[in-house]
Formats: sequence, C-alpha cells, structure tokens
Amino acid sequence: MIFRLFEDWAQFIEVLGVWLAAFATAAATIVALRVSSRDLRQDLRVLARPTTLVYENPNATTKVFTVLATNLGRRPVTTAVISVRCRFPSYCGDMSLALPDSSAMPTTLADGETACWRYPIEPKLGESLYAPFAKFLADKNWVLRTLFLYRAAWTVETSLGKVFFAKPDKRFRSGVSMELKKAESGK
Repeated sequence: MIFRLFEDWAQFIEVLGVWLAAFATAAATIVALRVSSRDLRQDLRVLARPTTLVYENPNATTKVFTVLATNLGRRPVTTAVISVRCRFPSYCGDMSLALPDSSAMPTTLADGETACWRYPIEPKLGESLYAPFAKFLADKNWVLRTLFLYRAAWTVETSLGKVFFAKPDKRFRSGVSMELKKAESGK
C-alpha cells in the first residue's frame, strides 16, 4: 500500500499523470485566453513633457507643453479627455484649451498612429500653464505640495473609459514650483 490509497506504484503514477495532464490543460487554456484577449485591449503610450517649437526663423521659438498618445494595440482607440490628476491631494483638471495646431478632440487612432496636443506654457495673454496648479497648491502644506508635484499625472481617457497615465518630467515640477514661488512672493 502506497499512502494507504494506492495498491502499487503503477496505479500511483497513473493517477499522478492524469492530475498533471489536467493542470497542464487548465494552464494552456488560461494562457490561450489571455493571448487572444490582447487583440481586443486598448493600449496607449502617453508622454507629457515641455518642448520648444522652432519655426523657419530660429529666433521665433515657442515653449509649449506637449502630450503625445500613441496607439500600441491593434484595436482603434478614440481619445475623449486629457486631464491632470492626482489622488492625494485630490485634484482633477481637464485640459481642453490646446493650441490650434494640436490634434482634434476626440481623435481616433489606428494601430501605430500618434496624436499630439500642445498647450502654451507662457501664453501672451493670460496666465501660465502652471498657474492653475500653483493656485491649487497655494493653501496646501509642504507635504501635500511635494506629494502633488511627484504624484500628479497627465491622463488620456478613451471613449470606453480606460485611462492611460504619463508622469511629467522634472521640468513640469520646476515650472509649477516657480509659479508657486511667484504667487507666494506676490502676497
């Protein structure tokens, strides 16, 4: 008696083989379902960073904040909203006023296509792109300010409600910090 369940080793090996085959079949089914669902998934890569636009005249440059969204999946993706979000402290601001040469909103991206939205960092009339963030942080303590500066993310939301995030680089943090210092010195 083996383990008081089987009469001999041959019976034990036979039952073990059946169980291993069952586990292998279940694993193969799970892998096949995951691979097949990749084609149906929306997949965007989002980049958010300040850039400089240079026109024909090298002296005529414009500083803008650029948000790029590239469709990496096989399924077409329709962008619906661009916003800046932070969970703690809670903040969500829609970015709807892009420059005229930006991609339309909504934009449908096929496999491999890219959309680009540009926001003026220092508009000729009005306030800087970073000013609304500085106003939000003006009454916060240094801990919440630091959390916002390092945890805030630019997001692109699709028409199906899927949200893709991009962490802005240190130039975004320094721009918001400079606006915050301006606001505090003006008090």
